[in-house]
Amino acid sequence: MSHTEEQATPCPLCSESRADSVGQKNGYPIVRCVNCGLIYLSPMPAAEEIAAMYDDYDPTQMYLGKYRKKILTATYKQKLAARHLESGSRRFLDIGCNLGAVCEAARRQGFDATGIDLDEATLDKARELFPDCRFDCITSYELAERGEKFDLVFCTEVLEHVPETHRFAASFRDLLNDRGILSLTTPDAGHKRIPDDFVSWDEVKPPEHVMFYSRDTVSRLLQQHGFEIIRFRWCHRANLRVLARAV
Repeated sequence: MSHTEEQATPCPLCSESRADSVGQKNGYPIVRCVNCGLIYLSPMPAAEEIAAMYDDYDPTQMYLGKYRKKILTATYKQKLAARHLESGSRRFLDIGCNLGAVCEAARRQGFDATGIDLDEATLDKARELFPDCRFDCITSYELAERGEKFDLVFCTEVLEHVPETHRFAASFRDLLNDRGILSLTTPDAGHKRIPDDFVSWDEVKPPEHVMFYSRDTVSRLLQQHGFEIIRFRWCHRANLRVLARAV
């Protein structure tokens, strides 16, 4: 790791300007904030660059072959999360829903299920597969601006893709009713299975992944936006699985 220096991109979590170099991959410098420990790309890719990358990104075919298994897996995870729900309405939202398997799992458990994604073609397939769920091509920010509220929100392997750290986390809180539950997963940059050479970790794949969180940094982010951490679920893989309550 090189000496500490000021970065072109201040820390997206705490705004600290000083960071240590972690290395470089695919031509993108990667740094660790000296204050909060968040690992991120610096400079951060421009929005146009990220959008161009997703023009060639099509995971739909991969998910199509395993959506039935995803329904089973999601059912188990939703039951764990739903234990923390209080009585009342049961509205479910999946942010980054892809083909909608997680929404279908929630619907089968009695939720009014909504999924959002930015790929209209994928959502068309989701509507075909799961016509009893609702799917919208919209961002979490735009959905929150409509004033919609949910009781259980899932956000699975999306956080690491998003440069607007605080805006994204604020949308989680805006979308949840008071005492609602957030189930969030993202690669775990603090896991014991992470290689000593951080950039060799297979989750370090810029510009697809722009941010790398640990338990400390994701806790800090969520707590700043009106959440209390219920618990982290243990995972043998380097993956953070957190349940949090909107307070």
